Amino acid sequence: MKKSILLFLLISPILLFPLNSFDFNNRDQKTYNRLNKLYKSDQEKCLKMSNKMIEINGKNYIAYIFSLKCELFKYSDNFSNKKEARALVKKVRRLVQYAKIIEKNLDDEIKCRSGYFVDAKYLVTLIRNTGSVVVRLFPDSKDSYIKHCRPICDFSSLSESGSSYTVKKIYGSTRYTVDTTFYLNGLPTGSENLESSSLNEEISFLKILNIARKEKGLDPLEICQDLSRAARYHSYDMGTQNYFQHSSFDRQGKCSNLEIVGSFADRCKRFLNVSGLAENIAAGNYDAQSTYEQWYNSEGHYKNMFSEKYTHIGIGFIKIPNSSYTYYWTTDFR
Repeated sequence: MKKSILLFLLISPILLFPLNSFDFNNRDQKTYNRLNKLYKSDQEKCLKMSNKMIEINGKNYIAYIFSLKCELFKYSDNFSNKKEARALVKKVRRLVQYAKIIEKNLDDEIKCRSGYFVDAKYLVTLIRNTGSVVVRLFPDSKDSYIKHCRPICDFSSLSESGSSYTVKKIYGSTRYTVDTTFYLNGLPTGSENLESSSLNEEISFLKILNIARKEKGLDPLEICQDLSRAARYHSYDMGTQNYFQHSSFDRQGKCSNLEIVGSFADRCKRFLNVSGLAENIAAGNYDAQSTYEQWYNSEGHYKNMFSEKYTHIGIGFIKIPNSSYTYYWTTDFR
């Protein structure tokens, strides 16, 4: 099931309530700091500790990063018998599994910070070398090995030399490469008019919300085209720049740090120079109904959708293929 996230923001002359979904929680931050410090001073101890953490809690995803990192650079192909070779194959299969877990559960910010993308490239080389060992010594395991590693590599026909092995992708390194002709940098001018990825879904969301508002004795919201342009701009920017926040950010490259370029209010005022706006954002769901239910079941989002003071709404639904969440929703209220 595709993961999904959401966030709300209420702007008033006094109050600002942000929530950053990509930040480490305190426990993960402490785990990362502890293992990273140990990795720099004693990799053997780091490996033992990270493996112990995984044994205790299989959802301690930070530990997988350091276990992978430590074991990658202990590789040696100087084995003297099949027993040692079998241990190597078993190890590589385990590291591939760790890579899958890391990719599924951790975002680019963490992978960049930890150096995982570099480790993933090294893992590809290790898979290639070990593949030739499998073909030579354990031919009956060839198909199983190929199937297990296929999410990372493409084996057209694996041989002892490994020459027929081709890298389909470095797992993680290309997953978030967005196929787009341009990025939005800095604050908008206010003239941007990005095309919705589905006007039908945007209209559907408005219908769903207005039916619910009427049932609660509230007036329906009207579409504000300027706010819709602002909302689509932000949905697009989050997907292409790989972040999930109300403020606008830029980054120079995949693993460079996010740099804030303006607040929610700064961005929206470029499209509509008014104050007292509110915003909901969500990611991960294609359809309007699922996104509405996300927001409906969250107190802050609910308050924005069913506030008596708002009369207009801007809706921005943008699909960014191969981005972190693929589908991005922004709704701005005034």
